[in-house]
Amino acid sequence: PFLFAGRIVDGFSGGSISTARAAVSDIADPADRSRLFGLLGAAFGTGFLVGAVIAGLSSLLGRRVPFIVAATIAIANCLWANSALPQLAGSQEGVATNGDMGAKQAGGKDNSGKVWARPRQAYVLLPTIAANTCSFAAFEATFSLVANTRIGTGLSGASGLFVFVGLILVVVQGIGVRKIAARLGDVRTFKTGMLGTAIGLGALSVAQHSYAIIGALAIVAAGQALSMPTGTSAIISLAKSTSSGRASGTMSAWNSIARIAGSALGGAGITALGIESTYLFAAVICMVALTVLSASNLRSGS
Repeated sequence: PFLFAGRIVDGFSGGSISTARAAVSDIADPADRSRLFGLLGAAFGTGFLVGAVIAGLSSLLGRRVPFIVAATIAIANCLWANSALPQLAGSQEGVATNGDMGAKQAGGKDNSGKVWARPRQAYVLLPTIAANTCSFAAFEATFSLVANTRIGTGLSGASGLFVFVGLILVVVQGIGVRKIAARLGDVRTFKTGMLGTAIGLGALSVAQHSYAIIGALAIVAAGQALSMPTGTSAIISLAKSTSSGRASGTMSAWNSIARIAGSALGGAGITALGIESTYLFAAVICMVALTVLSASNLRSGS
């Protein structure tokens, strides 16, 4: 029960990523959004990478030690953010949120309720991004069990594989996203990433040996590294200029629901259907959403 209680509390306090994305979307130049979201994703990937290393090493001292170490890091981060972020907030007086407030004061009424400049396209892209998140969440929630079942990784070995995933996320988001998105545009890069995720999950459904699992992992990680920042940039491009932060928040709400659904899908699916069917089903979710998005003819800047 304490494990579930801890996850619930962590979920309630998990808005920092959404807030960071909203802040970047408010202050970023549209032409530079993909690069900045890529760097933000690389920062998260670095945390994913270092966190997996810390978890793997600390797990050697006992099953409870990684949780204690993580809690200590979280407290230290909270104290640092509490002292540093007010300075950032005070220096960003021109962000879109304040623009919404200024529009309300000038016009006598609040026109900020309408977030989207192109709502039809937004409500095609939002569930597609959520489907991508749902599929990856199913993988995240179950991969340690899958790796241990198939190749006997144990806690430390599974952490090592997550380090590998984190390294790919950092490299692709920190270096590759800017170049690929500049050539293909946000939407096509997002589609490419979703396709990679689907292919990787399909490969994981049948991979039995370590080299095959590592190869499939690389495809999944690279696909997510491409799709996460460009999906965010694409959805914000569909919002009104004064509502980019709120658009990012809306996307985060969809993703939160998708993560819950994906985790439930992963756990229940492996129990009821087995590893192969669960990962294959997650891949199908990606492909169906990708097909719907492609049929909508949504393009970057359209």
